[in-house]
Amino acid sequence: MCYTRSFKGKSILEDINDYTVFDLETTGLNVNTCEIIEIGAIKVRNGNIVDKFSSFVKPTLSVPSEVTVLTGICDEMLVDAPKIEEIINDFIDFIGDDIILGHNIAAYDSTIIYDICENLNMNHFTNNMLDTLQYVRHCKINVPNYNLTTLTKYFGIEHNNAHRALADCIANHECYQKLKPLFDRSYSKAGSSDHVHNTRFADETKQLHELTAIVKNIMSDNVLTDTEIRLLSDWTKYNEHLKGNYPFDVISKALNDVLEDGVITEDERVYLIDILSNYDNPVEQQSSDKSNIVIAGSKIVLTGEFTLGSREEVSAKLENLGAEVQKNVTKKTNYVIVGGYGSSDWAHGNYGTKVKKALEFQSKGADIKIVKEGDFFK
Repeated sequence: MCYTRSFKGKSILEDINDYTVFDLETTGLNVNTCEIIEIGAIKVRNGNIVDKFSSFVKPTLSVPSEVTVLTGICDEMLVDAPKIEEIINDFIDFIGDDIILGHNIAAYDSTIIYDICENLNMNHFTNNMLDTLQYVRHCKINVPNYNLTTLTKYFGIEHNNAHRALADCIANHECYQKLKPLFDRSYSKAGSSDHVHNTRFADETKQLHELTAIVKNIMSDNVLTDTEIRLLSDWTKYNEHLKGNYPFDVISKALNDVLEDGVITEDERVYLIDILSNYDNPVEQQSSDKSNIVIAGSKIVLTGEFTLGSREEVSAKLENLGAEVQKNVTKKTNYVIVGGYGSSDWAHGNYGTKVKKALEFQSKGADIKIVKEGDFFK
């Protein structure tokens, strides 16, 4: 079942001292089908850990072998564990009204807990959340990706039991404390997905947000494993009702082509990495091609907020140089220019509906260039 999740708490980006960190270990990446196998949580007051919660959870199906390899959790360890319906109330009571903190918590962990509460006819899980995966994108640190393991190494934080719920909670808490002095709301690393205004979108768009989060999580280390490919394929098969939406069709077709013979070659892996990278951050991927830019006579669409001034001011500059500035993207559009400040209201996190439309036309053969403001006017 796919819930609308209309009552989920909002994402925040703040300096907080009192909160509860929680983390789940699950049987897969699909929030609609995975089961919890371990819950960990720590309560923090004035920046210090004051209480802990930890429990295995018995799923209805066996733990996949790839999950056992990743977490060390196997079926034998869960034989006497409580079922989720037997422990969820204790977990919710532990959290109370706290702001919840976690890494990719907005798209993943909180969504799973929300759906469990909904399925068990409990009160809605409405706690506001601080997602450190979003938070770190506003911090100027030189790291190759934003994985929790990468951040702990960067800060020299001990993290011996990665992918175990309680250990990840403690590591996440310590990373957040290290990130707080580095946080700058006005700075946003390209590719952030910060829906801090809690904009409400249609159900299909929300599910495409979920796809964005899964792809972003998979591609954060620039490595694509067989397990990740198959888990992503499972998600697309479960959500076949999204057919007709970009980029679902592109990703689904690519996965089907690669998995058709049951063997994943290295060439196919590279092909998928290219597809997923372009979707994860299409503006960054495509803006590197800024050769032969011609303004006079070109049809141009603007999206996002611009560092050069208001959108009206930028439009006037372009029109003075002979461009035709369009309101909407068509197959005759030459350029979509993405403002340097982006927009927190973009429907797809990294980009909005205008870039999405340009990508759709590109997939049908249209020659539309997507260029960042800085690259275009350089």
